[in-house]
Amino acid sequence: MRAKHCFLVLSTLLLSFNATAGLFDSAPEFKCGREDAIAAMQSKIRDDAMSKLQETYLATPSQFYGKPLKSYLEKAQQITIQLENVTTTPFDKNDSNRSCTAKVTLTMPTEILGFIASYPQKLGGINQGGGKVLNNSVQWEKFVYLLSLADNGKDISASYEYSGRDYISQSLAAMTMLAMNKSELEKADLDNKLNNAIFAYSENDGQLNNLWKSLPESVRASMKKEQNLWINEKAKRCGKISDASSTATPVETRIKIYQCQSERTFERFIYLGGDEERQY
Repeated sequence: MRAKHCFLVLSTLLLSFNATAGLFDSAPEFKCGREDAIAAMQSKIRDDAMSKLQETYLATPSQFYGKPLKSYLEKAQQITIQLENVTTTPFDKNDSNRSCTAKVTLTMPTEILGFIASYPQKLGGINQGGGKVLNNSVQWEKFVYLLSLADNGKDISASYEYSGRDYISQSLAAMTMLAMNKSELEKADLDNKLNNAIFAYSENDGQLNNLWKSLPESVRASMKKEQNLWINEKAKRCGKISDASSTATPVETRIKIYQCQSERTFERFIYLGGDEERQY
């Protein structure tokens, strides 16, 4: 009887163990900091950025300067997306949805680091939504997003807390465009500065000539030698206008010549009695 009783007790314990074994073998708790959960949000940000690039390519292909869309998408893939300090807030004890908060960091491509320093106005496209530029990256301290676990207990979908909160994917797309178009943007900026410098010089030179012609002939005759000396000195100090107008001269040099010539011309305009408020 004793042996039979021990056998029954042992059998009962084995059955009990088998019944509870699933509790120890179950999948990890669904939290935002889980590796697959983080990967889901990273994919969401990157996929949305690549979608924005494709939409821009279809709407305004000129922004891509004749380069294939594939090159832009490959560059977007290279930008690192990092999620840290991840926290989880369940909606309900038995709910498969999670509200997540994390510090999100995008590492800026090396191509745009110096570019941003020279053109700080471009910064607005990559630090929107309260992003902070720090250590060659842009960081969002407390980015809130949502995760949902599918019925199969494996697939995870990510979304934004509110519509229109996809500023991190917008930043990633903007970084990609800057990195790919750096040379073209620098050239366009220089061309714009050159055109502005040419316009300013032309206006200041025109008003100086008009003022000179308005002076009495006797005054012009007495100042002719002085005026010629001033013209020669201005060319020595600033460079010749003929060099500034030549496409063989580097654009940066042309801009400097025009700017210097414009400033000296306006100074002469004031010296001859012109209105100080009329500088261009």
